[in-house]
Amino acid sequence: MKTKPGPPGKPLEPTRACHRCGIEKPIEEYIRSVQRASGYQGTCKACIYERRKQLADGKPLPSRLSKSVPGSTNRPTRRQMTSTLVCSKCSIEQPIEDFPLDRSTFSGRKAICKMCYAEYRRLRHEREPDYMMKHFLRSHYGLTVEQLEEMKRDQKGRCAICRKETRLVVDHNHTTGQVRNLLCTGCNTLIGLAYESRDHLLAAIAYLEKWNNQQE
Repeated sequence: MKTKPGPPGKPLEPTRACHRCGIEKPIEEYIRSVQRASGYQGTCKACIYERRKQLADGKPLPSRLSKSVPGSTNRPTRRQMTSTLVCSKCSIEQPIEDFPLDRSTFSGRKAICKMCYAEYRRLRHEREPDYMMKHFLRSHYGLTVEQLEEMKRDQKGRCAICRKETRLVVDHNHTTGQVRNLLCTGCNTLIGLAYESRDHLLAAIAYLEKWNNQQE
């Protein structure tokens, strides 16, 4: 860390070069971090805010600084279990809760933060929509694309409840994970809002019949 002269009679003001933009800035331009020896993050506030704005606008992130840029550093290769992690994509230190869960890693989190991971998934979905569909079916329902198509053929492309021929989604038991049938969005939402309870649905039917009978 360097220092730059301050007004006469005042102590020298510490400065440091931002890991992302490489610009020497006063230490007040950095967010505090108890995990760093300096007590501050390596990326300046302006770069952090700009990154968040770019992600919110759906813009691609600029690449990190290379070793040839003065003041740039690589993230530590040895990651310890702490309350914060450094994202391998944007190099910003963030609370560990801001990283997706991953039981295969030592920390229990992915090396990439949630915002960068969301951007990665969005871009991959644009490039490989078929892969993302296969991954979604397998991870959520244990189904293959072929099995899904077979279910559609068995139901003749119609909702298992209202029998409308429309776009269908997979209905499953949220407690056991058992896949049931394919439903339209409306009927699938109906089942969910009724807490998948038969008694709840029967009570709703009785309620409607009572008021329908009064109108006759």
